[in-house]
Amino acid sequence: MSRAAEGASLTIGKAGANDAEAAWAVRNSSIRYQCAGCYPEEVVDAWTAGEMPDAFVEDVERSFVVARREGRVVGTGALDLKTGKMDAVFVHPGYMRSGIGRAIVAHLVGLARDAGVMSLTLEATINAAAFYRACGFSGDETATYRSPRGLAFDCVPMRLNLGPESAPQGPAPM
Repeated sequence: MSRAAEGASLTIGKAGANDAEAAWAVRNSSIRYQCAGCYPEEVVDAWTAGEMPDAFVEDVERSFVVARREGRVVGTGALDLKTGKMDAVFVHPGYMRSGIGRAIVAHLVGLARDAGVMSLTLEATINAAAFYRACGFSGDETATYRSPRGLAFDCVPMRLNLGPESAPQGPAPM
């Protein structure tokens, strides 16, 4: 299923294994662009170095969505419906600040709600915490993120309640 967002030229839908290479490129360019200055250069270099691992292809096929503008993958996001963990929300630097990241998060939140997930969690990079707060997530504490590649760096654990009590309330009855 694909949901249109930010005009007719942006679509967000389930990723397939054939999207892994483009998703890897978006991931790496986004990390290099957004995390430079927030993390030491050697951490950013190690985080984006090397070939795309087979496990990444499997993750893309299992839990990723991709945002496409005019057929090109310009953003990614992942959601594990069993754990409620959101991950890998990345937007290509050439498309940042155009609503794509917010559209990806909204799409993933919609998928979670449709599946009956009661809350979402994520580990935001230091530079992305304000973005997630603007999307409704809460969290201010700093923790240590441990990447699948064995890197450790600061993150902000965040949560979004999707339970019935978080739904917008209509006007009070008169």
